[in-house]
Amino acid sequence: METLLGLLIIAGLIVIVVGAILFFIDYAKKNRKKVSLIVLSGGLVLILIGLVGNIGIQNHQAKIAAQEKAEQVQLAKKKNAKFTTYATSFVSTFNDIWNDTVKLNNKTDKSWSSAIESDSESFDVNKTIEKVESDNSNLILGITTNQDQLNKDIKNLKANNTGKYDIKKYETANNKIQAYANFVVNPSGSYNEYGSKTTDLNSAVTTAADAFSE
Repeated sequence: METLLGLLIIAGLIVIVVGAILFFIDYAKKNRKKVSLIVLSGGLVLILIGLVGNIGIQNHQAKIAAQEKAEQVQLAKKKNAKFTTYATSFVSTFNDIWNDTVKLNNKTDKSWSSAIESDSESFDVNKTIEKVESDNSNLILGITTNQDQLNKDIKNLKANNTGKYDIKKYETANNKIQAYANFVVNPSGSYNEYGSKTTDLNSAVTTAADAFSE
C-alpha cells in the first residue's frame, strides 16, 4: 500500500510538470488554459491522495506500535509479578532442602562415625549407609520431593524472566543445593572424604544463599 501511494505521489508530480509545461505553452500562445489547468489539478489530486494515504498509514502504524508497546509493558508487569511469586517459593523450598540436607548430613556423619568406633574390624561402609538410608527414609523422601519442586520453580523463573531481576543467583543456588543434597542422599568415598566434601558443598550453598540478601 505504501508503495502504491508513493507511486501516486510520483505520478502526481509528473502530471504537474506536464500540466505546467502545457500551461506555459498555452500562456505563451495565448491559448485557453482549461486543459493545462485540468492536468495540473489532476496532478495535485494524485499528490494529495498519496500524502493523505501515507499520513493515514503512518498514524495507523504508530497506533499499532503504541498498542503493542502497551501490551508488552503489561505482559512484562505480569511476568515480573509471577517471577517474584516463584522466587519466594524457590527461596522457601531452598531453605527446606538445605535444613533437611544438613540434618541428614549430621545423622549420616554420626552414624558413620559410631559404626567405625563400635566395630572397626568388621565395619562395612555399604551396610552403614544402607542403614542410614533406611532409618531416614522419610527425611530423604522430603529432600527429593523438594528437589523436584525447586526444579519446577527454576523452570517457571526462566519462563517469566524479563531481565528485571537477577535469575543467575537462583540458578547458581539451585545447582549448589542440588549438588549438596544429591551427595548427602547418595554418599560415597571414605568417612574422611565424606566429611571434607560435605563441608565444601555446604559452604558453597551458604555462599549462594547469601546472594538472596544482596
